[in-house]
Amino acid sequence: MHLEKDAKAGITNWAPGTEIGGVVADKSADAALHLKVTGATSAASWNSTLWLEEGRYRLEARVKTRGVRSDGDGTNNGAGLRVWTPRKASAGASWSWSPLQAARDPQIRGVIPVMTNTVQRRLVGNNDWTTISHDFELRQPIADLQIQCVLENSTGEAWFDTSSLQIQRRSKTVAADPPRRPTPIRSP
Repeated sequence: MHLEKDAKAGITNWAPGTEIGGVVADKSADAALHLKVTGATSAASWNSTLWLEEGRYRLEARVKTRGVRSDGDGTNNGAGLRVWTPRKASAGASWSWSPLQAARDPQIRGVIPVMTNTVQRRLVGNNDWTTISHDFELRQPIADLQIQCVLENSTGEAWFDTSSLQIQRRSKTVAADPPRRPTPIRSP
């Protein structure tokens, strides 16, 4: 998908993620994407794959929750948005193609994190329709990314309004990686 700076586009072609025990993914009567998790699971999701060019992006959606509970207090608990790709083996915003630098935790491999100085908002409890956003950087010339509506590390129900699910390109450039300190060479 080619987006000019500040251009917005709706996200379509949603498919339920891989079902793990205790997960229901269906569409409600008003065409909202619905997730219901009754048992312990890492994530229930609706997914849409987009090919995007390098840049900074913002995802937006209206989300409603009922009875969402989480045992933990992590930033990835509750109903929200997530960006993932099977082609990224490393953790963090930068990509590494070397298997030696692959993240040991398969839960974080492929996750494109929220941008620095932005807040990832996840909803827990009971919430009427609430607009949430997820800002991220793509640090590759082009990549296929899975946009995910998730109910993660929680039980309960969440609805994602399909008419509000959109992506906006905020910038065609990304922040530079922080400079690395040179490693001193020591002679024997």
